[in-house]
Amino acid sequence: MKTFVVSDTHFSHKTTLKWDMRKRFNTKIGVEEDLIDKKILYRDTMTMNETIISNWNSVVSKDDIVYHLGDVSFDNPIKTIDILSRLNSIIYLVKGNHDKWRDIKKIQR
Repeated sequence: MKTFVVSDTHFSHKTTLKWDMRKRFNTKIGVEEDLIDKKILYRDTMTMNETIISNWNSVVSKDDIVYHLGDVSFDNPIKTIDILSRLNSIIYLVKGNHDKWRDIKKIQR
């Protein structure tokens, strides 16, 4: 069993589609070639979410513990629960500046 700390996954956050993280990290991992000139990483939030879930599960096992330090998702609680249920690990959520307590309290699995 391992322990991980993560933050700012921003599931379903449309604004992140405009961020050009390749410049920051100098990598093309997971980027579709025809999107490079457009300076966007993903076609839509569903593709972004699926990539994050796939990358997470390739590193984190079901028995691992993850402390998520905020800004989990910009989606509604039901969709966020669905996303979290697909992530390997036992997840402890900490409120971020974009997280609403009333929504976070609804997120239980």
